[in-house]
Amino acid sequence: MAARTLSSCGPINDAAYDAGKWLATAHGDGAVRIWSSGELVAELLGHKAAVLCLSWAPASSGASTLASGAADGQVVLWREVRPGEWQNVYQKFVTGAVKALAFSDPVPQLILAIGGGDELGVLTFLVETRRGTSGGEQWQVKSVPAHGGGVLSLSWAPAASPLVLATGPAVARAGLGRGLAPARRLATAGRDGRLLTWRVDSRGENVTQELVLDDGNGGGVVGRPALVGRGRFRLALAISA
Repeated sequence: MAARTLSSCGPINDAAYDAGKWLATAHGDGAVRIWSSGELVAELLGHKAAVLCLSWAPASSGASTLASGAADGQVVLWREVRPGEWQNVYQKFVTGAVKALAFSDPVPQLILAIGGGDELGVLTFLVETRRGTSGGEQWQVKSVPAHGGGVLSLSWAPAASPLVLATGPAVARAGLGRGLAPARRLATAGRDGRLLTWRVDSRGENVTQELVLDDGNGGGVVGRPALVGRGRFRLALAISA
């Protein structure tokens, strides 16, 4: 693959592949750039501040959808409306810089989790309620305080995780036996030195904090927490000194 000169684009703050077709890069000059086989195919201009993080929606959600978050708190959702043509379909401002983004599995509804860098460390959820109709995009917004000093990273549990596909009386009481999708789980790490896990109901309406781990000395969490494993729930994370 031929090397490209990126010196005029500013720092590259994040890079993310989708299911294999596109590579997106987040730049200090406020642009999001889309690449294919080493060639620049699109330059997405909608941010006025440095773009810090990116997340692709799962391929099963439909047309290629990318979220980008910037230092001024702006989140933009981009969608490939025609081959090689991208459109800003929705935007939202959160408090503080956007430190992390992640899309959930799209069943029954696509949810974007956003980690804010403000003093309350607000965790914001965008829940897709309508797409591509004459009235435009509609996303429901829900926010909860999460980490004092800011959210640094976050990760959804895989859709097929035993943590998500739980069974038993509690599941029955939650209504899952009536054909509703199970709750999702999310892990967040913050500047306050805590790792939190959250239960998010199938429609993103109720968010409950489940587990709190504290490093005991207020150190931050570096890297991205991961909800991983088969048969048992495992958390992988790194703590700063």
